[in-house]
Amino acid sequence: ERISPVKMKVFKNSENLGISKNLNRLISLAKGNIISFMASDDRYYGKKTFSENLDKLAKNPKIQAIYTEGYIWNGKDFLGKAQGRKEVSYIKARKYKELLDYMLSNVPHLLIQGGFFRKSLLDSIKGFDENLKADDWVLNIKIIKYILNNNLEIIYNEEICFLYRKHESNTTKDLDKIYNLIQEVIISYTPFNKKKCLLARLNWRHGKRLLKFRKSFSGFKYMFSGLVSCPTYIFADILEYIQKKLNLKK
Repeated sequence: ERISPVKMKVFKNSENLGISKNLNRLISLAKGNIISFMASDDRYYGKKTFSENLDKLAKNPKIQAIYTEGYIWNGKDFLGKAQGRKEVSYIKARKYKELLDYMLSNVPHLLIQGGFFRKSLLDSIKGFDENLKADDWVLNIKIIKYILNNNLEIIYNEEICFLYRKHESNTTKDLDKIYNLIQEVIISYTPFNKKKCLLARLNWRHGKRLLKFRKSFSGFKYMFSGLVSCPTYIFADILEYIQKKLNLKK
């Protein structure tokens, strides 16, 4: 049995609450001013960077959260950096409006693992949305909206602070789960004038993924649905794909 190097309390629920309700309960129980999230199969990396993040929050009350960089790993090898490059570039440039627009129009990759968040921030936005399963995506949307409305800041620490465990997920069941998560967020959080085309693009891309698993009927059905619903978005998606293949896009 492993012993924690830091003093900690363990809380056990009498029933399975689900991720969002469980995390909200822990936020309400927390006594400190700063909260950091870490999944059970991920881990912190580097003692120095941990303390540096706490110092930055202590010195600047405008900073509400620090997103940190991590490595994707499979339990043995490092497979690259964990955070999305687009999201990181917006945070570093303090372009929060652009970041919010991007997160409402795309499937972002901005992990909360290894991040540091003021408890007052999480209390103000009422934590995770317990009605949706896309926990960290929705939490990030709520955070960015809050700092924009209150002239506050979030920052990014490029030092490696966590290891993000990558698991094999190559079944159509996994694809369906991801599809449902994305669909929920689009319906619940994206602006009305973007919903139709974002759902169309979701259907188009989901269909393409299904084709890779030789699910021809379902794949073409989703792709056709997306093309009919919003051809402009789909043609833009096709053009972007061609540009990448031809190395024309910078």
